[in-house]
Amino acid sequence: MKRKIALLVGIVVVALAFAGAVAAAAPQVIWFSPANGPVAFAEASWETRTATSITDAGVLAAKTYRDIPGTTGPAGGAATHISVDLRTMYLDGSGQPTGGVDISGNANGDVPFSIDAHTLTSASVNAIVPATTCTLDAAGNPTTCVESTLNASISWNGQGEISRGSAYEDHFLDPGSFVFIDGLSGTFRQASATATIGGQAFGTSDEVGPVDMGDNVQLTVLMCPHGCS
Repeated sequence: MKRKIALLVGIVVVALAFAGAVAAAAPQVIWFSPANGPVAFAEASWETRTATSITDAGVLAAKTYRDIPGTTGPAGGAATHISVDLRTMYLDGSGQPTGGVDISGNANGDVPFSIDAHTLTSASVNAIVPATTCTLDAAGNPTTCVESTLNASISWNGQGEISRGSAYEDHFLDPGSFVFIDGLSGTFRQASATATIGGQAFGTSDEVGPVDMGDNVQLTVLMCPHGCS
């Protein structure tokens, strides 16, 4: 569920920029968005292991049906989005990491993502995503990074019954200064997914973490509990 909040990063950035120009002593709401959605999404993550490497991949694709700052599609209104990551750590003869490579990227506006938002039966995305490729040290920290692209082709198939639910999260940004509240409700369905990301294939037996689809509505609030300055 926490990955869904990534779709609203642009909102937080805009709101924080606005907050810098506002001065007040009392608690103040500086961003209120009562209808971010519906947002139809599909997400998945995988992991493969060999004697010499561990590779993790993850993707979140989504379709928004209403304008959100920074997410308007080419025709206005609906837009599609993708966030994808491919990370490989290499191992020595003792199984200890020696370094690795991380490729991550995202695209917004007109990503070729399709989803059956009503029945959550299937979804697919096939895109070349602007990305950043970083060389990692043994601790997994980036040492050098360059601009690149990442090919991603993923298919989801719904599994089991559709469920309805809701969730709530709050995040303290710059503790004591900003509170970001995120609530959502909608339909969800477990899924299976296969992918080819960066030329590497991932099957259903490689799945880890959340693999699901959904169609939900989010309410977001960004406020300064002690006033904005």
